[in-house]
Amino acid sequence: EIANEHIARQSEMALMYSEEKFHNVIAQATDGILISDEHGIITDWNKAAEQITGIPKSKTVGLHYRDLQNMLGSEASSPETGVNAPVETTPAAFQTGDAPWINQSLDYQIQRPDGTRRFIQKVTFPIKTEKGHMIGSILRDITERKRAEDILFEEKERAQVTLHSIGDAVITTSVDSIVEYLNPVAENLTGWKMEEAVGLPLTDVFQVIEEGTRKPAPNPVERCLKEGRIVGLPRHSILLSRDGREFSIADTAAPIRDRQQEVTGVVLVFHDVTEERRLSLQVAH
Repeated sequence: EIANEHIARQSEMALMYSEEKFHNVIAQATDGILISDEHGIITDWNKAAEQITGIPKSKTVGLHYRDLQNMLGSEASSPETGVNAPVETTPAAFQTGDAPWINQSLDYQIQRPDGTRRFIQKVTFPIKTEKGHMIGSILRDITERKRAEDILFEEKERAQVTLHSIGDAVITTSVDSIVEYLNPVAENLTGWKMEEAVGLPLTDVFQVIEEGTRKPAPNPVERCLKEGRIVGLPRHSILLSRDGREFSIADTAAPIRDRQQEVTGVVLVFHDVTEERRLSLQVAH
């Protein structure tokens, strides 16, 4: 009996040590960490979580997870994520690993008590302990990343609007001469819609011949990629539209470079000079 008591005491001490170690890891983590039981009641909340949300541990421990979400006014950044998924999942589904939200990364927008709004990323995972199943969540502040993404999106939108508005035709390609973008003028001259052309080799969309010989003209994109500089088509080049029309065109192809000056693609700019050619021939005549 004494031996059994000693073993029980050792097990109890080991459990206490293990729990203390676990709580120390949580407390010192740089990411926000919250722990709740399988019913959604919060049992632990570290310092980083306090800093991210602006809510002290004393106001969270003992709360239901749903109450915390209401307190933060949290909104999933996309409708399919399902804000209340963890607290709506049954304990049985959680224990068997069938809960769809386990180990899923979800983005939320929260409003802190001081009124500031932040974006956080949350990953929820199961924890199996001697006392039963628990739920752990890692919180990470991604506000600056979201702002950078928004700025990048705005710049891209501005570039797209600009390309849509200019009078010249514009086609962009990858370094493999695969079409990535056509503006409306390019769609009209080539006869290809952007959604149809993207992903195709440029030679399928931009078919150009020499006016005198009717032979294929040199590919300006290939030459641009090879020489790494702005190049143009030979004079008297004709674009064969997909619908059978023919346009006399003048064009330039310029390399697209990243910040490291590495070529990442080519932008092809061309315009219809059919009328100018006709008038030129008339004057010559």
